[in-house]
Amino acid sequence: RVTNLEAHAWPEVFLAGIGWTAFEPTPGRFEPTPGDPTGTGALAPDEPDVPVTTAPPATATTAPGPSTPTDNTRPIGDDVTVGGDAGAASERSAVSSVARVLGAIVALAGLVAALGAIAVFATKVWIRRRRHHDDDPRRRVFGAWSEALDRLGEAGISVRPSSTPLEFALRHAPAHGAGAAGPPLMELASLQTAALYSADEPDDADADRAWVAVGALRVALRQGATRSQRMGRALDPRTLRARTTSSAR
Repeated sequence: RVTNLEAHAWPEVFLAGIGWTAFEPTPGRFEPTPGDPTGTGALAPDEPDVPVTTAPPATATTAPGPSTPTDNTRPIGDDVTVGGDAGAASERSAVSSVARVLGAIVALAGLVAALGAIAVFATKVWIRRRRHHDDDPRRRVFGAWSEALDRLGEAGISVRPSSTPLEFALRHAPAHGAGAAGPPLMELASLQTAALYSADEPDDADADRAWVAVGALRVALRQGATRSQRMGRALDPRTLRARTTSSAR
């Protein structure tokens, strides 16, 4: 049976260039290290009834033991070593920093994409309102035809430049999937042709009929599309380009 009166332990500190060195901070105890590097070996105990610890063999501070640095240390400079846990913590910190930077980049890209989508949608709404509310009935008819072509283009039905409006509505558009949008497109083609070539100016009633046909065409195109397709068409920026009203478009 061994009690604290018969046993004692002391800490050791690794000193670069020296090795593991024992220190005795307990009052009344001797410095146990051979060579007395801390200058406390000559001190006598404070209390005479406290047993003095026998100095360990000289090999205790030089031979490898439990307190010897393990294999997970890595050198820093020439004579300093740091535990593997510190290196792992440094690596985790670097990974965390990279993750934060990538997260910020992704968030910024998402914000730019969202702002771009909002800008595209708002621009389309502004163009449609400008076309619909033009003061000149002829330009309102032209605007309705352009609006119809934009919506068809978003659905994958592009205009054929060599076709007249009636040829496009009668042959090309139905052959490329216009479907239920065909009847309102024919109505628009007739009004567009009259606005282009008739000696009589279109009136407000003609312009109103053209925009009613645009509404029917948009409804017909939405009926055959999924929600994601409708969203993609609404945010498609390809139709945001200038159009001429002096051609079949």
